[in-house]
Amino acid sequence: MDPADLSITEAGALLRSGKLSARELLDGVRTRVSMTEAHLHAYLTLDFEGAAVAAEAADDAFARGEDAGPLQGIPLALKDNMVTRGVETTAGSAILSGYRPPYDGGAVSRLRDAGAVIIGKTNLDEFAMGSST
Repeated sequence: MDPADLSITEAGALLRSGKLSARELLDGVRTRVSMTEAHLHAYLTLDFEGAAVAAEAADDAFARGEDAGPLQGIPLALKDNMVTRGVETTAGSAILSGYRPPYDGGAVSRLRDAGAVIIGKTNLDEFAMGSST
């Protein structure tokens, strides 16, 4: 079983049963990204260091019997127009190159509170104007 092939429901069940750790799930996704990103160019930014911290926190919470919901320990990516504290957020524009917000947007805060493991930011049309990707 390749963890990167699991659905969210399947991964969640394995995380809660202790048969899979959030760190193992993240490692599976990292491996998949390393195999496909050179061809797909789906990500503008990857943050596996931050994701590892979040995965460890999810595993620690599971070990304490704490469950924040179905996204706890689940790796996910955000479109690059979602403001994410400390992670380069450009909305696909060179104008914002290097911008690292000092706060999370509302949706990102909710995802973090739910225990989601944010692995990076995905590509999009500049400022999500929608014409080419």
